[in-house]
Amino acid sequence: MALLYFARFSYVFMIKSYIAVFINIFAEILTFAILARVILSFLATGSHSKVTQLIKDVTDPILRPLKEIIPPIGMMDITPIIAFFLIGFARDILLYLILFLP
Repeated sequence: MALLYFARFSYVFMIKSYIAVFINIFAEILTFAILARVILSFLATGSHSKVTQLIKDVTDPILRPLKEIIPPIGMMDITPIIAFFLIGFARDILLYLILFLP
């Protein structure tokens, strides 16, 4: 009976770890997409390539609500910095809830 409980526990832990890896990779992809958007905004403002449009499509749902709440400081938009902190905070909270709570 104890072996059956251990086997069940290991499957649950394995599934939780796969979910944790997915959340971590998803957060990293979002962070790199926002960083790429920041770099592209400095390099070419009129670029209409498919890659630029993909990056805008991925990052707009995160940055647009923040831009409505947080005004720019002079000519500098600080919403990507706030988005980095929020993505990291949400990732840490989700990983804690998945891995350390029963």
